[in-house]
Amino acid sequence: MATGQSHRSLCFDESGIRKREEPMRILVVEDHRDTANVLERALRQQGYEVESVNTGGGAVLACGDHTFDVLIADIGLPDCDGWELLQRIKGKTKRAIACSGYAMDSDIERSKEAGFDAHLAKPVGLAELIQEIEFLLRDVAQEKGPVG
Repeated sequence: MATGQSHRSLCFDESGIRKREEPMRILVVEDHRDTANVLERALRQQGYEVESVNTGGGAVLACGDHTFDVLIADIGLPDCDGWELLQRIKGKTKRAIACSGYAMDSDIERSKEAGFDAHLAKPVGLAELIQEIEFLLRDVAQEKGPVG
């Protein structure tokens, strides 16, 4: 997909008739502001609609009336950990990626048990992250439903 081209999902009403297309929505939860800014900018350049917050509480607020296609969350947040966050926003994200400096086998297993679809060790390369998002979005397109 060309840079800047929008990733879109098809929306259907109850009868299965296509209503409209909407951009794929990503929620980034990262307490390191520079990292969050880089991720947000890079993902927008790829055509995603991105919302970025720096705490678990901010993520809960962002999810108030919204559902996201993908959550990208740091595990070590200032007010909760990413594993707890995923439980707090249950049903508000279709797929979830943990991005963390916590990268031992036990951390990766804990992410899987919490409901994350992937666990990427920091520093995460943008190409690796985008590849993982694309993989998960193919799954979202087949509509397996929210995680959690």
